[in-house]
Amino acid sequence: MKNISVASLMPHSFFTTPVYLDEKYIILSPDIPVTVDLINRLKTWNYSQVCTDGESLLQPDEGLSDENTIKEGILDRTIQEQEKHQKIMNFYFELISYLDTFIKDFMKKNELDLPGIINKVKEIIEIMKEDKDFLLHFTAKKHPEENYLIPHAVNSAIIALGIGDYLNLPPHKLIDLGVAGLLHEIGMSKVPQTLLMGQRKLSMEEKKTVVAHTLWGYRILKNFSVPDNIAAVSLEHHERTDGSGYPRKIQGDTISLYSRIIAVTCSFDSSVSKRPYKNPVDAHKAMLYLLSTQKTRYDERVLKALVYTLSIFPLGSFVLLSNNTKGMVYRTNPGNPKAPIIKVIIDENGKEITKPVFIEISKDKGISILRTLSYEEL
Repeated sequence: MKNISVASLMPHSFFTTPVYLDEKYIILSPDIPVTVDLINRLKTWNYSQVCTDGESLLQPDEGLSDENTIKEGILDRTIQEQEKHQKIMNFYFELISYLDTFIKDFMKKNELDLPGIINKVKEIIEIMKEDKDFLLHFTAKKHPEENYLIPHAVNSAIIALGIGDYLNLPPHKLIDLGVAGLLHEIGMSKVPQTLLMGQRKLSMEEKKTVVAHTLWGYRILKNFSVPDNIAAVSLEHHERTDGSGYPRKIQGDTISLYSRIIAVTCSFDSSVSKRPYKNPVDAHKAMLYLLSTQKTRYDERVLKALVYTLSIFPLGSFVLLSNNTKGMVYRTNPGNPKAPIIKVIIDENGKEITKPVFIEISKDKGISILRTLSYEEL
């Protein structure tokens, strides 16, 4: 794909093939025009380029759609879904920006706007009611390594709320869980950046400093009178049900439910994200690792909820299907986490698909997922 400068984008123009925000995320399909709002959003998010294999047109390419076969109602629903997805994408990036400002204000002014962050969690819950799967897609997005703690906290909170919804937690508990997710790493603000961003092996004393972020986080939140069920997550999110965690090596149900949930979401997001000291793991492999090698360290009920929230092939994963097409896991299947809904991207002849094609694995007999794919393979 070739890079297109955001500064060169023309409002009301179209592209002949999908336009991507980065290697994974489509922001425009060929039947949707470039808007002034989209251009402004890209600039706000500090994206200077987008990428596509297509060409820019002042009018949509009539060859991309057959007016005799596309019904007006289907087109309307497609546009409505595109608008909804644009709203959710905007919200996700604004949420990261909000939490970044929140943490900076705390560090500079020693302020903690708890009512503000509670309202932000309520917004997340409302967005998840609109389209939970699409919001969860963004938790797999790549972010700059130098600022990984902010998107990590956001992703952990979003996935945790998906798990909480699966567990049928009441609204007030979902709010507490979301706040705990956004704030669980606040103690890291006391850890020197040289330790967080270093690529060398840490000394024993340096490891103790990093481990202490759980204690610092708890003390920070308690100093601002944050309820103990929320503050405890900052202390306990590295505890493990078999007693192998830290700082207190407590186990089982002694660890609070919120902490057990954040422990799973925190570990999963850390596995699939790039860090200065490690490369990311494929989301499918990360899921299998938690369910096999690591299953004794986490709450079994929470692990099951993670699988049903993201599926065995997590949302956003690229997959090879048995009919030789390639696609992306688009939606979960509430009844079968092994059989998600796939959005086909490449047809059996290796050509990119411009019109949406979806395969529901559980209903399309004879079609199955063979394996996950890297972006390069796609």
